[in-house]
Amino acid sequence: MPTTGPVRGILLDSGDTLVRPIGERWWPPLPLRRRLSDGTIPGLQPDRLDRALQEARQYLEEHHHLATEDEEREQFRTCCQILFEHLDLTSSQDQLVDALANETVDEPEFEPYPDTPIVLERLHQRAIPLGIISNAWPSLESKYRRLGLRKYFKAFVVSAQVGCCKPDEAIYQQAIDEMGLPPEDLLFVDDAPEYVEKAISLGLTAVVMARGRQPPQTHLQWIRELAEVEVLF
Repeated sequence: MPTTGPVRGILLDSGDTLVRPIGERWWPPLPLRRRLSDGTIPGLQPDRLDRALQEARQYLEEHHHLATEDEEREQFRTCCQILFEHLDLTSSQDQLVDALANETVDEPEFEPYPDTPIVLERLHQRAIPLGIISNAWPSLESKYRRLGLRKYFKAFVVSAQVGCCKPDEAIYQQAIDEMGLPPEDLLFVDDAPEYVEKAISLGLTAVVMARGRQPPQTHLQWIRELAEVEVLF
């Protein structure tokens, strides 16, 4: 893995880089997915579900700037209300909406890849500063804390709190500032080639993570597992 200069710290994407979704997909959220499949939503009309999920997701994408978990909870409550409205399930759903919003914010919907805690601990033992930069909601940080992973990161930057998503330059700059290192001293790892391209344009060394999939057809450098970043230090 060639580099453009000395690497002194690492910025890491979260989803599909360090952690994977429980149940193999990120959308819809795990608590909602469970109820859609276990029959606990009465009157569900499967033929209308795809459109309803699309409308709910569009709402989330258009209202992504929020600072706290309480704001996130209210956002997911509205998201579920929109979903049920498009399914014509508007009566006697308040308790279910509240439960779905709370579970979405409070319960991790992902698990670490098996090598993630091992490699993070080794990097931590070597005093290599690490950071997260993720298109995500405020609760990501507390979910990492519940999984015992938050302690490894000096910087923890999520798009909702910054008010923009990768590949916007501002979210990268926030992470660089929190790391306290110049861009040329940082390695960035992400599963999305376009986000890696942006990092490179900002002066970072960057590679694509291709876990469990065919490496992308790209001129970019790529890796298959997290341990491959250790050779840089």
